[in-house]
Amino acid sequence: MITKKYNVIKIAFETAEHSDGNEHNLVVALRRSDNFIPELSFVAIEDNKIVGYILFTKIKIGDYEEIALLCYHYSVVLGSENYYPKFNYIPAIQYGIKAPFEVPQQNFMAIKLIDTEIEIKGTVEYAKEFGI
Repeated sequence: MITKKYNVIKIAFETAEHSDGNEHNLVVALRRSDNFIPELSFVAIEDNKIVGYILFTKIKIGDYEEIALLCYHYSVVLGSENYYPKFNYIPAIQYGIKAPFEVPQQNFMAIKLIDTEIEIKGTVEYAKEFGI
């Protein structure tokens, strides 16, 4: 199944507006990393074929470990400002969360997953496999 996920990811990014053409290899490296969370790795299947794949990895924002779901407060994404807002992502800067690289603010987004008074602010630290 790993080969099928690899191919789905490779094909998905072949025509993406923002892609370095290496996303499929990044996913392989992330799956081998200490920041990979197997419980947050999902495939989408339609007509007995894999049509999508998503995984989440741990990140740090300030002193907090974050990503998505379970006990995490926020999830961040670098992506299309036309796609991710459909799922309630907003520019991360509105939460005080900054990217560790230059990127248009509308493309670096976050969503608050847990209603809490804790305000997490700072620059995101990605898994070393991202090469950032």
